[in-house]
Amino acid sequence: GARNRLINGGMAIDQRYNGTSVSSGVGAVTYSVDRWYVYATGVAVTAQQVASSNTAFTAALRITGAASNTGISIGQRIERLNSYDLAGQTVTLSFYAASSASITLTWKAFYAGANNDFTTKTQSNTGTQATTSTLTKYSATFALPSAATTGVAIEFSVASLTSGSIDI
Repeated sequence: GARNRLINGGMAIDQRYNGTSVSSGVGAVTYSVDRWYVYATGVAVTAQQVASSNTAFTAALRITGAASNTGISIGQRIERLNSYDLAGQTVTLSFYAASSASITLTWKAFYAGANNDFTTKTQSNTGTQATTSTLTKYSATFALPSAATTGVAIEFSVASLTSGSIDI
């Protein structure tokens, strides 16, 4: 049957920072809430677990922009062991998102170049979603290619976040 492959999708576990903000490294993956990473270009942004405005779950990951930021990515890598059986299958990505200003959020699915090695990765699927200030559930259904047996990564990105914030 169907099961969630993203771990800590509700952003409830934050053992590393326990709700305090962390500055993302510029051009480097920085882990924030458990299993989720943030990658910034231009200048660093901050990531922090915050209380959710939705009663279905308790927390969200908030990314706060900074002047001169030229892009952010928020993602999770799903190990081969937990994603191997998805290769060649139709999958559904569901997520909640809100932003302090209307922005376009891009989601992407990748598969690893070698078993659990995302040094090189191939983008297999992508889509966009306009967000609003209300935390809203969005979904996309797509087929993962049969070559996606090496691990899957899901990333959400914004072209730039120079001010305001986005919650996932």
